[in-house]
Amino acid sequence: ASSVARLVPGLALATAYALCPTLLALARQPLQERETLQQLAHWAYQFTPAVSCADNNCLLLEIGGCRRLYRGITPLLETLRQALDEREHRVAMGLAHTRKAAWLLAQNDHAPALAHCAGREALDRDALRQQLAAVPVAHLPVDAKIRAALAQMGIDTLAALLALPEAALGKRFGAAFVRYLRQLRGRHPDPQPVFVPAPAFRHG
Repeated sequence: ASSVARLVPGLALATAYALCPTLLALARQPLQERETLQQLAHWAYQFTPAVSCADNNCLLLEIGGCRRLYRGITPLLETLRQALDEREHRVAMGLAHTRKAAWLLAQNDHAPALAHCAGREALDRDALRQQLAAVPVAHLPVDAKIRAALAQMGIDTLAALLALPEAALGKRFGAAFVRYLRQLRGRHPDPQPVFVPAPAFRHG
């Protein structure tokens, strides 16, 4: 019978080697990662002028205004996927109405098709709500102390968190945390620095 090594993020390297002796561990190269992200931002500018660089090597693309050029969301997403495959980039996509929600879904490797109604070329709000509701609170990009406190309270999913009164959350965790949750749901402005391509670009 075959066995599968269960390697998860955060696992100690020694433990990972014990579980999988053939494991090949590579050191991250932050400078090269930033350069690659900048190159991808230049490349993505052909699809939409609203490109932003985000945490964890992510690009945020506002595609609502350009989907008609590609005859809908589905052809645009397929074009993006195919082009990225040709460039030998493995990516996880998140599709949502807000930047923070799209980022969060991409981090949790949710397929955008689950919240995408191809027939209407629009996001299915109910499906999107279910996707976000299932996201573990442990994956939120907030202070580790807040995540630990929520875990102690038995709040383990975004659905359980959003069911709590904002006023109580504000008193317990502060205004910045409540603002993040409101931005996540599109209830508060979330301005992002827009990527501006260089006047000249050369790579080689």
